[in-house]
Amino acid sequence: MTNGTLTVAADNGLGNSTNVTVLGGTLELKTQYGIADTASLSISNGQVKIAAGLTESVGKLFINGVQQASGTWGSTASGATHTDDTHFSGNGKIYVMSAPPVSVTEATWNGEGADTLLNTAANWQGGTAPVFDGTLRAIFGTGGTTATVNTAANLYGITFNRAGSFTLADGDGALTLGAGGITAASPDTASRIYAITEEITLKANSTWHVATNGAGVTTLAVSNAIHDDGSDPYGFTKTGAGKLTLSGDSTYDGATIVNEGSLCVTHPNALGSTNGPTVIEDGAWIEMSGGITVGEPLSLPSDKSTGFGGGLRSMGGGNVWAGEIITSPIGSRITCYAGSLDITGGITGSSSICLSGSGSGSLRVSGAPINIPGKWLFLHSSTPIILAVTNNAWSILFIRSNFVRTDLDDVLPPSSSLLFEAVNNTGLDLNGHNQTVGKLTAQENTGLNMALCSPTPATLTVNQTESTVFHASITGAVTLVKSGSGTLTLARACTTSGDFVVSNGTLAVSATGSLGENSTNIWVAGGTLSLANSAAVSDSAALRIADGGAKVNLLAGVNETVGWLYLGDKMQRAGTYGSTSSTATYKDDAYFSGTGILRVLHDKAGTLIKVR
Repeated sequence: MTNGTLTVAADNGLGNSTNVTVLGGTLELKTQYGIADTASLSISNGQVKIAAGLTESVGKLFINGVQQASGTWGSTASGATHTDDTHFSGNGKIYVMSAPPVSVTEATWNGEGADTLLNTAANWQGGTAPVFDGTLRAIFGTGGTTATVNTAANLYGITFNRAGSFTLADGDGALTLGAGGITAASPDTASRIYAITEEITLKANSTWHVATNGAGVTTLAVSNAIHDDGSDPYGFTKTGAGKLTLSGDSTYDGATIVNEGSLCVTHPNALGSTNGPTVIEDGAWIEMSGGITVGEPLSLPSDKSTGFGGGLRSMGGGNVWAGEIITSPIGSRITCYAGSLDITGGITGSSSICLSGSGSGSLRVSGAPINIPGKWLFLHSSTPIILAVTNNAWSILFIRSNFVRTDLDDVLPPSSSLLFEAVNNTGLDLNGHNQTVGKLTAQENTGLNMALCSPTPATLTVNQTESTVFHASITGAVTLVKSGSGTLTLARACTTSGDFVVSNGTLAVSATGSLGENSTNIWVAGGTLSLANSAAVSDSAALRIADGGAKVNLLAGVNETVGWLYLGDKMQRAGTYGSTSSTATYKDDAYFSGTGILRVLHDKAGTLIKVR
C-alpha cells in the first residue's frame, strides 16, 4: 500500500500473501491472523498500527529495506522488545520469527586435548579455540566422546555427525543457541545417540534437524532445561525422521513445532511454558512417558499421515495431557500403548478424532469435554477407554473393539448416535450411569460378543426418529427406554435384569431377539412394542400397557407368554389377549394389534393352567 489506511478487520486477513509492503499510509491490524506467518513485512514511509492485546506473527521484518532482528516489535506503548514509534503505532505487537543472516564460521572438535573442556585449544582442529561470539557453528564430528561446557559458549548452531555417540556435557559454563539450531545426523547406518546435558538458552527461533541414515536411528537427547533469553519468546522446529527426546524442566515461551519424526517428552515442563503451543505436523508424532502431566496446548497431525499410529502417544506410566488438544482438519488419533493416559484439557476441532489403545493400558477423558460438533468420535481400542466428563459434543460415537465405560451421567451427547462395529468384544459399559442418545445401532454379525451392559442399574434412553437395528445384547442391569418416533429393533437375545420401557415410536423384537428371562418389568407407556417371536418376553414378566394409544403388536404366528398383564392401571385376568384379528379370548384393538396372541399366566385369582 502507498497511501491512506487499509484496515484488516477481526474476521478478515490478507490471505497467503508472502510479501506485505507498506510504502505509505497506515496498515491497521485488528486481528492477529491478518498476515501469514511466513510473510515478509516491509515498511518504508508508512506505518503499521496493531490493536491492543494482539500479537501478529510474520516471518521477516524489513524497515527501509534493512532486515530487522527477530522478536517483538511495536510502539513504545506496546511493551515490545524492539520499539519504533515512526513505523508502528497502537498497543499491539508484531512478532518477527526470523533474524537477519549472520556471517557464520565453523570449527570442528577432535577431542585431542588432555581434558574435555570446550575452551581447550587442543580439542579443536588446528589447535586453536574458536571464538564463542554467536557466529560459530560447532561441529562435533571427528574424535572424542564428550565436550564439557566450561565457558560462556554463545553458538550460532551445533552439528553432531561423529561416527559414535557424543555428549555435550553440563559444566560450569553456559550454552546459548542462535538461529543455526542443531543438526544431529549419523554418518553411517548405525544408530547413534547425541546428548546435550547442559542447559540451553535460546536467543532465536531455530530448526533442530535429527536425521536417520538407512536402518540406523539417530537420537538427540536433551536432558537439561531449555530457556529463552528473556527478551522475547523463542522456540524451535524439529525436522528429520530421527528421535528428539526432551527431559528437562524447561521454561521457554516459544512454539514447539514437529515437522517430521518423533518428539519424546519425559518431564512435565519439557515443552516449556504453556504460553507457546506445541504443533505436530502431518507425518510426525509426540510421545510421553514416565508418569508426567503436561499442560501444553497441542495441535495434532492427520491420522493417516502417522500410519494410524497416533499423533499423541502414551508409552508408559500414568500420564496426563492437561492442555487443550486441537484435531487436524482431516482427523487425528490419540493412542495409549502402555500405562495410562488421562486427557483433561479437552479436545476441540473441526474434524473427527480417534482414541485408541493397545497392550495393558487405559485411556480416560475427564476434566474438559470433547467438542467436535457434527463429527465422529471413533473409539478403536483393545484396552479400556473411559469417558468421565459431561457437555461433550459429537454426532456419532463409533465403538470398535473392547468396552467403553462411562463414569458420569450424561456423558453421551443426547442427540448423538451410538454405533457398535461388528467386532468381537465390543460394547458400552454404562457403569451405573444414565445416558441418552439420539440413535442406537449395532452392525449385523454372527456370534460376536457385542453388548450394552452395566454391572449396576443404569438407564439408556434412545430418543430416535429413524429406524435402526441393534445386533447386540443388552446385559447386566441396563434399563432401556425407547422414546422418539422412530423404530428400534432388537435382534439379539438380552439378559439384562433391568426394565424395558416404550414411551414413543416402536421398540421391535425381531425373530432372533428377546428381552430376556431376567427382565420382568415391561412398560408400554406410549408407542408400540412389536414382537416377532414367541419367546421375546420372560414368562414371569409383568407387562403394562398404558391407556391412550400404547399398543403391543403381535405378529402372525406369535404366541407369547407373560406372567401378568396390566391395561391402564388394572390387572387383567389370566387368559389369552390380542386384537380383533387374533384368535385370543380377550380381544381389544385399543391395546393390541396384529394376529398373534398374548398368553397371561397369572391374575389375582391364581394361575392359568392349560391342559392339552
